[in-house]
Amino acid sequence: MPQYDRMSEEKKLRWFLKLESELLIDNIKREKIKNQKLELEKTELEKKVSKIKELKQKMESFEKLKQELRDEFKEEIKNRNQQSKE
Repeated sequence: MPQYDRMSEEKKLRWFLKLESELLIDNIKREKIKNQKLELEKTELEKKVSKIKELKQKMESFEKLKQELRDEFKEEIKNRNQQSKE
């Protein structure tokens, strides 16, 4: 236990909170803590999925715009070629 005595109070607290669920005899409290962690992970994943969908939509919009610009450019080149032939 000498290592424990050398830990800062903050580090001891973090260590205890990390291990608390395993020290608890009450399985209900352990499951509540586990559920809270899972809910937090779920929320974070849902945010990431939402961000991915948003970025995907933006990318699709940019691809569509890029294609429209290509088409316009091709049409402009075609028109210029026709004008130069006349």
